[in-house]
Formats: sequence, structure tokens, C-alpha cells
Amino acid sequence: MWSDVKIVHGKPRHSQSQGSIERANRDVEDMLATWMAQNNTKDWPNGLKFIQFQKIHYHSGIGRSPYEAMFGCPAKVGLASIYIPTNEIEFLCTEEDIESILPQNSDEDTGNISSLSDGYCENYTKDEAKLGLFFV
Repeated sequence: MWSDVKIVHGKPRHSQSQGSIERANRDVEDMLATWMAQNNTKDWPNGLKFIQFQKIHYHSGIGRSPYEAMFGCPAKVGLASIYIPTNEIEFLCTEEDIESILPQNSDEDTGNISSLSDGYCENYTKDEAKLGLFFV
């Protein structure tokens, strides 16, 4: 099927070959369990987007954040991720004012991730409060 791909299997749960993967999986499981307990829900698929967003810091081993490696773009945190000229900030009074100056989403902005139903790289600002992430 894929002539240029060579698949090398490690033994399942074999610590020498898959230790880092097992640790990463355990970390995700722990974070997801915590999120589900804090939100009193069993809807773990919904919680995954919050867990993925927690992995936004640079990782020297992969040369980018795990979020960027997964989704192909850096994580954007609301208004902290965009440039708004100082002369425009003083005239912002309502959410509609802010929305009017935000750049419009396009397929060029999201690249190959535009097919994701939740639009992780563009539309997650509504859920920031649930994450408890506040950047100045």
C-alpha cells in the first residue's frame, strides 16, 4: 500500500521501546481524568481539546510545541495572540467592536487543519474560561 513506509513494531508495554510513549499517554489520561472530575462530566472527547491546548509550550526535542506539531499552527490565545494597533484599542468598548477589527478566518490561515470540525486554531476562544487560561 505505502511502498516508501517501513513500519517497525515495538513490543506493547515494553519499557525500553515505548517508555516515553507510555509516560505521555499516562500524562494525557491523568489530565483528562482531572478535567472530567472538575467539570463533573464523562464527555472525555470534549475534554480532549482542553488537554491538547495545555501542551502549548516549546519542546526542544521536536523543535516546536506539541500543539503546533499536532495541528500545524501555533496555539492562539484570544487577543493576546494578535496585534491590535494602539490607536484602535482606545475605541474598543464592546465585543462587537473587538470582533469588527479581528482578522477574518480563511483556509490559508489554517492550512491543512481547516477540515477539523472544531477549528482548533481559530475558534477556541469561547472555551478559554473553562481552561482557566488568562494571558496579559
